[in-house]
Amino acid sequence: MASQELFRIAAVLAKVLTFAVSMSTGFIGGTIFPMIFIGGTAETALHAIIPDVPVALAVTCGMAGVAGAAAKAPPKPPADEPPATACATRP
Repeated sequence: MASQELFRIAAVLAKVLTFAVSMSTGFIGGTIFPMIFIGGTAETALHAIIPDVPVALAVTCGMAGVAGAAAKAPPKPPADEPPATACATRP
């Protein structure tokens, strides 16, 4: 691997480490934007390793994937649960 790929992988690890330290020490701030940046950085590292993957597609998928995983967003509701309604009815 070239030094550029190693730098990108090191940047991903540094972002994950600093995010974990800041969250465990009670740092005031949000969680979604650091996670999105981690996803984007990880996918630029993937693009450096596998250049056939377009960088715009890789970064977009990485950001969306991390945001979806952080929100625990399932692709569809489970079959055994009724769909959520916008308005609750009173008895």
